[in-house]
Amino acid sequence: LALIGQRLSVDEILDVVLRDEPYYRHSGGGVTLSGGECTAFPEFAGELLARLRNHGISAAIETCGEFSYPQFAKWILPHVDPILFDVKLADGEEHVRFTGRGNQRIWANLARLLAIVPERVQPRIPLIPGITATRENLAALAARLAELGARSLTLLPYNPLGVAMAESLGRPAPSWLPEASAWAEQSRETLTWFKTEVARHCFTVLST
Repeated sequence: LALIGQRLSVDEILDVVLRDEPYYRHSGGGVTLSGGECTAFPEFAGELLARLRNHGISAAIETCGEFSYPQFAKWILPHVDPILFDVKLADGEEHVRFTGRGNQRIWANLARLLAIVPERVQPRIPLIPGITATRENLAALAARLAELGARSLTLLPYNPLGVAMAESLGRPAPSWLPEASAWAEQSRETLTWFKTEVARHCFTVLST
């Protein structure tokens, strides 16, 4: 195994980003801080976001929601536009089982953000076969999101790249994960059910 990547300062990252400034200006696009988890480095991420805003470049973040709210509010929130906020499992024990952490702080952070900047928060549910994409879990997540005042959410399709990644790391691929082609039809059925039976009175449902 080898580490891949390089350490860059905020100035160095900004130098790379600004090379595409004409593209952002003409397309209306911007920069997304993803992960890993960018909120694990709030001061660094916040400085970069502030510098981007000063240059007129909009910026979004993707987050799992497991962050210190006071640090997020101080460093990141003032400078970020869309907050792409993933929620995975409604049940706390299942969340610990599959992620290693509870979800209490995630829900608390989402509730606070939806209360103060609802127009900037976009909840998302990654559809993982047999884990997050069960009807029981999706219905429970939808109920919780509606309770918190969310009015739209995005369903993220299952990405099978993890199977190949496991193999490249010398690990067995999870046998319970379906091939992409086998999941496609089930995914369409799940999306139709969710839109018509669960979310039609509460949400605008987006899918990618």
